[in-house]
Amino acid sequence: MKRRLSLLMIFAATVFMSCGKESEELLDTNAESTETIDVSEEEDTQEEVLDQSAPTYAITSVEAEGYDYFTGSVQCIQITDDEHAALAEAIDNQFSELVTDFNKGIDDMNSEAEQLNSEYKKYAEEDSDITYNEIYYSDDYSIEVVRCDSTVFSFVMYEYIYMGGAHGSTQEMGFTYDANTGELLELSSFGDEQTIKETAANFIIDTINESSQQAKDMLFPEDDITDGYETTIMESFEGDSAPEYYLDNRGITFLYQQYSIAPYAAGIINFTVPYEELEGFNEEYLPEDGFYTSTLSALGFIEKIDINNDGALENVYLQTGDVEESDVVQTEYILYVGDESVSNTIEGYSYISGTYIHRDDGNYILVSCEGVSVTLYEVSNGIKELGTIETDGAVKEIKDGELVIAERVYDENGVKWGEPETHKFSKNGIE
Repeated sequence: MKRRLSLLMIFAATVFMSCGKESEELLDTNAESTETIDVSEEEDTQEEVLDQSAPTYAITSVEAEGYDYFTGSVQCIQITDDEHAALAEAIDNQFSELVTDFNKGIDDMNSEAEQLNSEYKKYAEEDSDITYNEIYYSDDYSIEVVRCDSTVFSFVMYEYIYMGGAHGSTQEMGFTYDANTGELLELSSFGDEQTIKETAANFIIDTINESSQQAKDMLFPEDDITDGYETTIMESFEGDSAPEYYLDNRGITFLYQQYSIAPYAAGIINFTVPYEELEGFNEEYLPEDGFYTSTLSALGFIEKIDINNDGALENVYLQTGDVEESDVVQTEYILYVGDESVSNTIEGYSYISGTYIHRDDGNYILVSCEGVSVTLYEVSNGIKELGTIETDGAVKEIKDGELVIAERVYDENGVKWGEPETHKFSKNGIE
């Protein structure tokens, strides 16, 4: 069966650029291992002005086509400016290799799924109590850029793979490049590696121990079946090993994959070790002070953030749950910032998430109750509610001074967004 990859779309979190010749060059590096590569010639584009010293980039997506029982796609990054040639070459090489490896596995996955469907269909024909539904294997890679400035280009790669069963599995991988040299940075690039590992391991365990019992209950205990989260975390930093990690604007974020320290339902758990905690950290890779966002733990683990810009780290976390004593379904969240807290209860069930926002005019936390409301708090000096937006949608994007909200719909092709609406915000409130 012919393998075909076609360029789907461009959507960049930082800058949207036309694919054109640049995308063809990226994909053509895989031409020897791919029978046919169809590259679309027309793409939607949008540009956004960035600091000239920071790389500009585009995220493209290629999809496998023409398979009966397999779906899959790979998002790729392209550096789109002329000032970061070494970084552009390193990124191109990484994603060229990824697309090549992706192609090599497609036919086998499709054949295996075809065989599985044949067997299931036969069982259904022999037993009227069995309902046959086609099974599709899938393998999808997506990208999120988490830091892009004059010294560091860092991103997370998410792989979701499904090969039958109750659910698929997700893996997160972190990559941090020197924006000027194109070097893929290691922990030793940031200081004494052993010191960083010891500091990180102790910080993560201390953070867990400080967190609420509700959060800690999500982790594996030490018993006859599991070693417990403390042992696993300490062992993850021993010898030459370390968890997946990346640099963002707050520190080094370490990733613990599904089933490593918690059950599947807990997902992938990450902990950010602030730069302030890392003695002797290479100042070359400290971030520039400016606008950035950081997602709060979905499980309610404490985040350590300099919320008042006074050099001291405060405990920040969002705790969510159902209101059990209510006769109707209600969902509650409690936002903790230092010694203060604020709570809110909404009717019905909603997925609740929190995002920390750092701007020149202050620090904020956005609490999103998907499909119900979005509430913004200013937290630089205590907790001050700035306003609530009632919405059927979700937060699509947070820009410097703007919230973009749209309806989010899931289908077999992933997430689709409805018509966006933009709300300006500052310490004076939401417009």
